[in-house]
This record gives sequence, C-alpha cells and structure tokens, in this order.
Amino acid sequence: MVRYKSNKDKQIKQAKKIIDRLFYLIDNADYKLDDELRTRYIRIARKIAMKFRLKLNKEQKLRFCPKCHHYINPLKSKHRVKKSISIKCSNCNHKRIIHLIK
Repeated sequence: MVRYKSNKDKQIKQAKKIIDRLFYLIDNADYKLDDELRTRYIRIARKIAMKFRLKLNKEQKLRFCPKCHHYINPLKSKHRVKKSISIKCSNCNHKRIIHLIK
C-alpha cells in the first residue's frame, strides 16, 4: 500500500509541473501565437487538473473564460474598471466581475 501511495504522489507532483509549464508557455509565448493554441493549452491543463483533482490557483483561473474555457486575450477582450473590474470574453461575451478590495 505504501508503494502505491508514493507513486500517486509522484504523479501528482508531475501533473503540477505540467500544468505550471503549460501556463508558463501561455504567458511567455509571443503574441503572434494563435489564441486557439493557447485555448488548447488551457483545456489540456484543466483536464490534467480534473484527472488528479488539483485546483488551479486564482491567477491561472483568471486567464480563461469560466463559461467557454477560451483564452482571454488582454488585447482583444473588453475591460471596464469602476468599483469592480469587468472582463468580457471575446468568444462568448460572458462577463466576469472581479470585486476590488477597499
């Protein structure tokens, strides 16, 4: 039983490394990189996280639309700042509202 648990821990660590690497590629890639490829990386990262029951951190969750799971390009999406930040997805027009802390 101990051997199986240690193997599972190794798999979880490896999955976290892969997820971090995918988001690193999304962030540091050239802006000429196709948004569809970035969306593909996000879907792969989400599938790995679901398989190993891992949670994505808040910074990673803010990079894609919660409705259609499409990459939110900061150059193409619409942002509005008032008492909160409103980000509109360019794919499905879903609004994500982030409340600012006073």
